[in-house]
Amino acid sequence: MQIDKARLKQIAVTFGKFLGIAGIAFVLYILFQKYSIHELLARFDRFKWLFVPMVVLNMFSHFSGIYAWHRVVLNYRQKPFPYLFSYYYFAKTEIAKYLPGNIFHLVGRQALASKIGLTQKQMAKISLFVTSSLLLSTLIATAVLALASGMIETWLLAALFGALAVAAAIYVKTFPSLSPLEKLRISFFQALSILIQGILIAWIIALQMPLNASLFLAVAAIYIVSWLVGFVTPGASGGVGVREGAFLAIAAFVHLKIPTEIVVFSVLLIRLVNIAADILMYLSSMPLQKRVETASDS
Repeated sequence: MQIDKARLKQIAVTFGKFLGIAGIAFVLYILFQKYSIHELLARFDRFKWLFVPMVVLNMFSHFSGIYAWHRVVLNYRQKPFPYLFSYYYFAKTEIAKYLPGNIFHLVGRQALASKIGLTQKQMAKISLFVTSSLLLSTLIATAVLALASGMIETWLLAALFGALAVAAAIYVKTFPSLSPLEKLRISFFQALSILIQGILIAWIIALQMPLNASLFLAVAAIYIVSWLVGFVTPGASGGVGVREGAFLAIAAFVHLKIPTEIVVFSVLLIRLVNIAADILMYLSSMPLQKRVETASDS
């Protein structure tokens, strides 16, 4: 029996969109159980002076992730290729994760392969490697934070480190064109990128209630896991709804001692920060278009 890959892809994308919509509905339901419109706007008003610094911090997270992608491109291209060019192509295509949805930013980069001086096969390998490296980096960041927090149950830590060991073993043995040192360097910048995201939401929560070091680290670890869930869900627009729903669910599962109204407001605020950062990156890539594409054609 032959598998219809196009049909499977369509089912996966549809399922991802359904999860995203369900997640949004879930978050909004809890949000308006806890806040009136007036209370919600008043809480946002408290954070207006911090919104720009948060967006800037989020963009630094992107810069680190783009540098990891840049390193992989350099390995396959084997010709000089400025980081600024990688920034342009990455920022230009990243916005597609919102519309049409997840995986389409990868499709966009695939279409640009020839402009970067790569074959379609090489670009597909780059996307596969970067995704697998991101999975490993996420597991590393989560494991370190969860262990350091001292708040995660032993069996969950064991499962996490088991998954990390398997992912690391596969990562080391695959993609032989990259040296172990280069793989480590790429993983470091991706781990730094996702770590900034976790620290950002822990900071948002810390501004609303006292957080000791253990709780701060636990919040960051849980958000990183939920970020990964949103990232790997096909079709979900930038993981919208999926990431937020996953964070709320995991926080409840591990009995995180943070009021629900603070959790739900925080995931909503960081989502707005993420969207603002992605839009600013896309807009900042536009002035680079003529310079980059002229250089690429020459």
